[in-house]
Amino acid sequence: MTALWEDVNQKPGHHAEKNAWWSGEGVHVIRNKLAYGDYILAPPVVVDTKRDLYELAYDLHNDHDRFREAAIKARDNESVLVILTENDEGVACLADLADWIESKAHFTTRKAKSGGRVKRRYVGTQMYKTCSTMTRKYGLRFEFCTPQEAGARVLSILKGGGYGKANEAE
Repeated sequence: MTALWEDVNQKPGHHAEKNAWWSGEGVHVIRNKLAYGDYILAPPVVVDTKRDLYELAYDLHNDHDRFREAAIKARDNESVLVILTENDEGVACLADLADWIESKAHFTTRKAKSGGRVKRRYVGTQMYKTCSTMTRKYGLRFEFCTPQEAGARVLSILKGGGYGKANEAE
């Protein structure tokens, strides 16, 4: 199914003929605020950045439903969602993630902030399994870089250069 974004300033009902044709062709029209123009195709690649491995772990474990819904929306709109996680902990690909574990200091702080509700450290092997499943089911791509590389890496992914590089290292 092709996804077409229509600017919210297009008056509903004023473009019935176009909308009927698109519907008959299996084009899914999504109304969204566009910076300019009336219509665009959904982007083929979208990047969602994570500031560190802990944000990725939180999204995978504590906010999994929302994270999965974003993956499904991207897949249904024929976009590839790339999750780019910044880190200085040596994780450069999913295979590296399998060897990672939350530091004791970070766990202690997280546990204290939760009032003791947190019982276990984040473990890379579980994160790796979840990421691999989401890649298989929804077409998500997981990539990793240092914070210093993030700006260039986002543009490289969006322009098609280096896309998927980190996943291939598995």
